[in-house]
Amino acid sequence: MRVNLEQLITALLTFAGTVLVTAVGFWQWRRSQLREERSEYRASRINALREVWEALADAEADHRKNLRRSDREAAQDLRRHLIEANLLILRRSPFLLPEELEMAQQFTQLLTEVNILFRAEPRQSEDSILWETSRKVSAGETMAAQAASDLESLREKLADRYGAVVGGDIQ
Repeated sequence: MRVNLEQLITALLTFAGTVLVTAVGFWQWRRSQLREERSEYRASRINALREVWEALADAEADHRKNLRRSDREAAQDLRRHLIEANLLILRRSPFLLPEELEMAQQFTQLLTEVNILFRAEPRQSEDSILWETSRKVSAGETMAAQAASDLESLREKLADRYGAVVGGDIQ
């Protein structure tokens, strides 16, 4: 049996075309899959940052609201908020960058320090009164004012990071 050269070339070209079209189709399908996975990861990441931000903001708001209360219940409320925030940080850590994870953990630590330091101060110190307002606390002469100022700076960094991720400036 003699194979015609034209038929062989036609068969090879048909085969090569089929392989090429299949490869391009697979490549396009894979690209769309990766795009979809990145989109899902980004949505999860934004959601994780939102949840962590809200938990930390709730803990701080609770602390500011209850600073004047010296009862055991106020301390337990803050402790409960901090435990919830820390557990959330651990659960959502796969979606947080190392820097974000460090900032969130540092935030809970600073909030604990601020709580201890302000509660140790005389009841009507100027620094603790400022902490109860929405005005920026300046790094004063006391350790409590410095800790509060550090916490506010860290809150601003976290807010900027959250905004940058939501805005698409940071993946």
